[in-house]
Amino acid sequence: MEIFMQKLVDVKENSDRAVGERILGVDPKTGLSLWLG
Repeated sequence: MEIFMQKLVDVKENSDRAVGERILGVDPKTGLSLWLG
């Protein structure tokens, strides 16, 4: 879970540089894909 949270923080801090949709990964609790976009 810690690696997952680190990735979320990284994406949040750097998301202004990305354009379009991006898959963050899979939520370990629900098994659903998480999208940023």
